[in-house]
Order: sequence, then structure tokens, then C-alpha cells
Amino acid sequence: MAFMKGALVLATLLISSAAAASPACIGARGGRLEDLPPSVSRAFLDRLAQEKRDTSAPGLAAPGQPFNATDLRNETLPDRRLMFAIQEKARYVIAYEHGGHGLHAHVVAYRQRSDGTPELLINLSTSPELACALGVSLLWESHW
Repeated sequence: MAFMKGALVLATLLISSAAAASPACIGARGGRLEDLPPSVSRAFLDRLAQEKRDTSAPGLAAPGQPFNATDLRNETLPDRRLMFAIQEKARYVIAYEHGGHGLHAHVVAYRQRSDGTPELLINLSTSPELACALGVSLLWESHW
């Protein structure tokens, strides 16, 4: 029984430390939602609001800010944290961490249509460790 408690404590510490910092692989390209065109930011935030079940909790923490990475919740913190928002021409990739039962990340990609409205092309779930590489590869993918 003591072994199980020790293993649970170790797993909790590892998850908490992994959730403490977003990947820094984007470097100077890692932007804020405010850096994207307002129509893209609005489309993303609208989609995020539709996804959320608990509308009383705050929506999205800024990169590096505290959030509920596990199911041990602080009601004043959001369950999601922005990892990066990047743009290349009329392509936009946004990644965010999603806490709760099993920390994971979402990577979403938009393309701006000829009329200026954003079109959601991709919405993937992955590990926070893979989100950066996936986001960058989506940004440079030539098929969209």
C-alpha cells in the first residue's frame, strides 16, 4: 500500500512539473491571440466557449500562467492554457493545453477564406510535448 501511495505522489509531481511550462520551441514566433487577425481569434474563442462545459470558470490562461492542469481544481483558474498562436500568410495554428483527467493539448488550424472569414481545418488532440512539432509542421504543410 505504501508503494502505491508513493507511486501516486510521484506521478502527480511528474504531471504537475510537465504542466508547469509550455514548450518553448516556437521561440520568437510564439504569439498571442491578440497578434492574430480579430476574425481568427474570435472564431477560436467561440469554438473554445462551445467546447467548455463549465461556463463559470475563466476561459484560457496566457502562456506560462497557472491553470488547472489536473483534476484537482482551483475554481479561480482556467482549465486551458494557450501554448502558442502562430501565423504564416493566411494560415493560423493555435495550440493550447487542456487540464483535467489526463493533461493533453489541442492543435487547431485555420485558413483565411477569400472573403476574409476563417475556416477551421484541423482540430487535433495530442500530448503537450508533441503539440509544438505538430503545430509547426501544420503551419508549413503545403496542401492547405
